[in-house]
Amino acid sequence: MERKILVTQIDGIVMTFLFEDGKAAEIWAEEGPGSVSIDDIYLGVVKNIVPNLDSAFVEYAPGRSGYFPLKGSRIHFADPSLPDKRRGGLPVQGDTVLVQAAREKQGTKEVLFKGNITLPGRYCVLTEDAGICKVSRKIADPVRRAALKALGGERPEYGWTIRTAAENVPDSEILADIDRTAEEYRRIMNELTTRIPYSCIFRGAPAYRKLAERYCSEPDTEIVSDLKEVISGISVPKARKRLYEDAGYPLEKLYSLREALKEALGRTVRLKSGAYIVIDCTEAMTVVDVNTGKSAGRGAKDENFLKVNREAGREVLRQIRLRNLAGIIIVDFINQKDKAGMDELLTYLKELSKADPVQVTVVDFTPLGLVEITRKKIRMPLREQLQG
Repeated sequence: MERKILVTQIDGIVMTFLFEDGKAAEIWAEEGPGSVSIDDIYLGVVKNIVPNLDSAFVEYAPGRSGYFPLKGSRIHFADPSLPDKRRGGLPVQGDTVLVQAAREKQGTKEVLFKGNITLPGRYCVLTEDAGICKVSRKIADPVRRAALKALGGERPEYGWTIRTAAENVPDSEILADIDRTAEEYRRIMNELTTRIPYSCIFRGAPAYRKLAERYCSEPDTEIVSDLKEVISGISVPKARKRLYEDAGYPLEKLYSLREALKEALGRTVRLKSGAYIVIDCTEAMTVVDVNTGKSAGRGAKDENFLKVNREAGREVLRQIRLRNLAGIIIVDFINQKDKAGMDELLTYLKELSKADPVQVTVVDFTPLGLVEITRKKIRMPLREQLQG
């Protein structure tokens, strides 16, 4: 698959576009000053405790707080003497603690914090579960899996998850990345007792760097940007990157980026067959309606409906990823009376959903004949990113 990661500035916002085989697959808007992104680590101040929920609200900036579940969470106090003074080792109002963003603010829901710190490297993710090493499920070769697990075992003071990108990388490079990530963790813990409250001790990588680390080990991936700081900020080995310098014909026009953005924000998406889908987002869920429109086909009606539903299903999953929709997603496909055709559609959707890097579950048909899909909530939807 040919991939292009395109980074440019549109209306003052740094935008990252991932194209796969010529079609937009993901769009990200970089966060503005004061916003919280995934993996950011803060020295927060406990605003209040909610005992019946085993949780707390932690301020990461004056007047801005996030939700922090306490049950099963590690508590890193800025004052090293506090764990012995607190009942059950739990914080009280006013304590300064280390928290990491696990989910961005979405709609009316505040930032979700966690206390179990994880640090992403290029080929690994550090965890605080000492001595436990896991390997990405996408690495299928049992011999390579065993070798990578043993590699993580060489640094038993931390836990490690070896990422898919490590599969064909020399062990020496993976170990070097593990050591870099461990050194960064030690830096954070050293600063825990010296920094003032509300400090951001660690910033998660921008979208273009995350995409580069995810895909740039593949030969058919290229990064193109007209921003020098973006190109110089990507240090992935063997990455194909190019600085676009044609001021007479901007990057956004060359790849029709505004059109791709407009499509990703539109309510209606037209299909080649003449059918179309309508996407409506609410606070509780996303609802997608599939309409036959002007589509026409020869043969039995159910066969035609299945063909249109397969086309629509492929586009629905693309739009879910493109718009970064999450939570509960209900899809009203064209009604099929043939159960075999319904089962075929469901199997097709489950297979396609594996291409999404975020966890997607195609649940089943509901009693009303609607398809229920869930997608893990991590970053805010594209529309909310642009709204700031």
